[in-house]
Formats: sequence, C-alpha cells, structure tokens
Amino acid sequence: IYFMEQEIKVIMWFILIRLKNMRKWGGAHSELARILKSLPDSCKDNRLIKKAVKNLVNLEYIGIYKKTGEDHVSLNSRKVEEINKFLTEVKDSIGNEKVYFGN
Repeated sequence: IYFMEQEIKVIMWFILIRLKNMRKWGGAHSELARILKSLPDSCKDNRLIKKAVKNLVNLEYIGIYKKTGEDHVSLNSRKVEEINKFLTEVKDSIGNEKVYFGN
C-alpha cells in the first residue's frame, strides 16, 4: 500500500509539473489526455492515474472542465504556494530515483 501511495504521488507530481511547465494556470487549460500521454512509461497504470487525478481535484490543485467534448485541466491559481510545496516535498521524499525523475 505504501508503494501505491508513493506511485500516486509521483503521478500527481508529473501531472502538476507538466501543467506548470505549460503555464496552464486558471483560464488557460489543456486537454487531460494530452497531459496523461506525457507521463513516463513507469507511471502508466490507469487505476493509479485515475486516483492521482481525483486526488488533485479533491485538493483543489487542478480543475477539470468539459471543453470541445473532452476533459480539459488547469492549475488552480489560488493554490500556487501549496502546489509548489507539494512538488518540492514529493521530489525530496522520492530522492533521485532515476525511474521517476530521470536525474
């Protein structure tokens, strides 16, 4: 169970980093499928991806919107500090695992 929780946090980290790098804050959004396609092969478990997305929505780090018939996502601009803190904590807790971060 601990491994699954860590895996979910890593997937959450990748989703947030991708949105942050794309500058998708507030009204700027991107298709969820495009974000998930960019996940590394080590994070392609659909069950864990669904849990990670649900956690991000519950934490209000991301919003999901129906646009052009597809789910689109953006970062919550009111949660910048919390998002940055989460990103730092996850990277620090995982360490320099090449599997996840490629460092």
